[in-house]
Amino acid sequence: MSGYQLEHLTPEHGFNLPAFVCGTEGTLGVVTRATVRLVADPPHGVTVALGYPSMAEAADAVTALLPFHPVACEGMDRRIVDVVARAKGSSAVPDLPRGDGWMFLDVRGDDAAEVASRAQQMTAASGALDARVVSDPAEAAALWRIRSDGAGLAGVSLEQLAWAGWEDAAVPPADLGAYLRDFEELLESHGLHGLPYGHFGEGCVHCRIDYPLDAADGPEQYRSFVADAAALVARHGGSASGEHGDGRARSALLPAMYSPEAISLFGQVKGILDPDNLLNPGVLVDPRPVEADIRMFQARNSPLTLSHPQFAHDVHQCTGVGKCIAENSPHGGVMCPSYQASHNEKDSTRGRAKVLQEMVNGTLGARLGLPRGGAGAGPVPGLQGLRPRLPDRHRHGLLPLPGVLREVPPWPATALPLRDGLAAALGAAHLGDSLDGDDHQRRAPGAGDQASGTLGGRGGPAPPAADLPARRACPQESGFWTFHDRRRGHCGRAPGRAGDASIGVPRSPASCQGPPMRSHPPGGRRPPGTAGW
Repeated sequence: MSGYQLEHLTPEHGFNLPAFVCGTEGTLGVVTRATVRLVADPPHGVTVALGYPSMAEAADAVTALLPFHPVACEGMDRRIVDVVARAKGSSAVPDLPRGDGWMFLDVRGDDAAEVASRAQQMTAASGALDARVVSDPAEAAALWRIRSDGAGLAGVSLEQLAWAGWEDAAVPPADLGAYLRDFEELLESHGLHGLPYGHFGEGCVHCRIDYPLDAADGPEQYRSFVADAAALVARHGGSASGEHGDGRARSALLPAMYSPEAISLFGQVKGILDPDNLLNPGVLVDPRPVEADIRMFQARNSPLTLSHPQFAHDVHQCTGVGKCIAENSPHGGVMCPSYQASHNEKDSTRGRAKVLQEMVNGTLGARLGLPRGGAGAGPVPGLQGLRPRLPDRHRHGLLPLPGVLREVPPWPATALPLRDGLAAALGAAHLGDSLDGDDHQRRAPGAGDQASGTLGGRGGPAPPAADLPARRACPQESGFWTFHDRRRGHCGRAPGRAGDASIGVPRSPASCQGPPMRSHPPGGRRPPGTAGW
């Protein structure tokens, strides 16, 4: 649900504080301990695939299926299926029931015969054009993979990049079919295209939409659509954020759902429990406009976008789904340029993609707390794989760079004039700074500048150069560089400190220097023995 669920604090609901806190998105307090109830997964299960003329007609049937207690109920249409077939080949799509819209339902229980009987009853009550009951786990996994692969591919499968600006809207399941029809009309009226799919059992719909975020009026077009979409979902008795919360993207849309009095009450609650506005400011209460801070719009005129547009385009493809390691094409390609840059799976590809994205739009230095004038931020873990390297020009169409620009790791202060001169000669005056991870609007510190030793400029000065270990070819013990130390060519010490909190640093040569970017990793598969994906 969107907003604060204050009804949990009323006497008739027993002043249920845990239920209230769970929906407040970290804006009112910090949970230090929680007791959870674990539910065992029943041992027997089947997957029921139902085909309908359209996705909206599939949604119309949801309320007839919920009494059979499916543990999963997912809906999609031919658009998602075609995306998977194009990207992974027709063999990736198993035989589906007749139709252009589908629901996949998972039925589970403790007794195999009872589960099979319930699945048959569900099929009879579905009103579907066609149905399949699948008991083989491998075959069922292939069906569910269409849904998971489609989610990962949705953002890069339209003619233009599609974005997650209207995710998780939810309406009562009884209204889902009508909502989907109105939503398709809304997309058409705004000249937009989307790939909807979602958790039909909860009335929750995801949709990647091709907003022109890098156009001159892109933010205004985005604001216009999501404002109309919020009004639409409210008319259907739903929530703009039915799964992951309002966050910074949709908190400004709360007036479409709540009265001015309710919005004011949210602010009063925030003021009582967080009077200094320290916890997630701008979330739920006093948000910025929905069109503020759009990354693609910020990056459209950045030096790297203008000089290397294909590289910038590739970097912005990451939407955090985590399908970057999957084989998303018949030849085994991966879509995530951050993984291609580091080729190291122990690091978060989402995190590395964020660093690359902020490098492209020139905000990386600001995110690291580097004050104007060149004072340093402190230990910054995990940035070594992003030091001066660009994609291979033959695969990404980039300008050739002199070896010294591509291969010299941190730039010593004495080499800065050479680096800046070479970059200027290439017509990319800020390229070196951008690739080092610095905001191009900030002055690079000279050899005599002092730097702070902690994030955000707090804490004592950085240790003198004499106290730092000499840089090795690929240090084993450290995993971060400081803004100041990178200029000296010295490596920080592990573990580092950010403010008063220790930062654990991975002990791996790859954490300080990754291979050059590649179009595809060798073999296109993740190495054996890796985990965390």
